[in-house]
Amino acid sequence: MSCPSTSLTTDDALLLSCTQTLNPKLVTSLVIIDAMVDDLTMLLADVGSDSEVVILDSQQNGIEQITAVLVQHPQLTQIHIVSHGSSGCLSLGNAKLNLNTIGQYARHWFLKG
Repeated sequence: MSCPSTSLTTDDALLLSCTQTLNPKLVTSLVIIDAMVDDLTMLLADVGSDSEVVILDSQQNGIEQITAVLVQHPQLTQIHIVSHGSSGCLSLGNAKLNLNTIGQYARHWFLKG
């Protein structure tokens, strides 16, 4: 796991360190965690050593953050997302992914792929 599991905060330094350590040749499993979930420290401790972690910045669009990681790492075979949400909606950073917004993001995903 690339993110430190002690003294966790959601400050920019931690977020940056968690997203810049992915090795494109080695990483095949990715756990994406929204910074606003409860018990972030506990969740990080439970991530297996075969997975890398990205913590989404709660002040930025999480869908765009995920897209940027996926574009840079096409070798990923597993992606796990931990976030809050409601019926039909995921909260990712400061963005919501639902039936009303998925179309605008899908266009970006397919254009980048």
